[in-house]
Amino acid sequence: MRFFLMLLLISLLGACETPQAADPAPPKGLRPEQAAVLFTVERFFEGIKRGDSVLLREVFAGEGQSISVRYQETDTVIRLASHEPFFRQLAGPPMAEAIGEPEIRIHRDIATLWAPYAFWANEQLSHCGEEVFSLVREAGKWKIMAILYTVEKGDCMTDWPSPPQFGT
Repeated sequence: MRFFLMLLLISLLGACETPQAADPAPPKGLRPEQAAVLFTVERFFEGIKRGDSVLLREVFAGEGQSISVRYQETDTVIRLASHEPFFRQLAGPPMAEAIGEPEIRIHRDIATLWAPYAFWANEQLSHCGEEVFSLVREAGKWKIMAILYTVEKGDCMTDWPSPPQFGT
């Protein structure tokens, strides 16, 4: 009889849920879904810092696209590319990217994140501008479909006094 009572007690204890730590609060002013979008973009930046093409591929939906708008002295150059050439560049010099205050919009399973950004190569500020990430939700996770960004030198260069840490 004691054996059965002990077995019943153990099974009842096993059926009780262990309290889980609460999810961390989203950054100030962001709703949880917006924080999830920001998290995906931050993982993208982490992949750049680490030179980790595997991590970068995880945050993209399919091949993805990048569209750059480069302002030169006499004209504007628009370039469309898949992300694969970018992934291959990661074997080169250390790189890092950071964004300013993002504007995040979500409608059902699509989202955009728009923010000023700066890009460093070899720990030197290379360029800056505005960047727009287009994301889709696949199987409950936000993935980057496309990145549209300007490549500028000038006034925006003074807004970024120091680079993020490299290679961590």
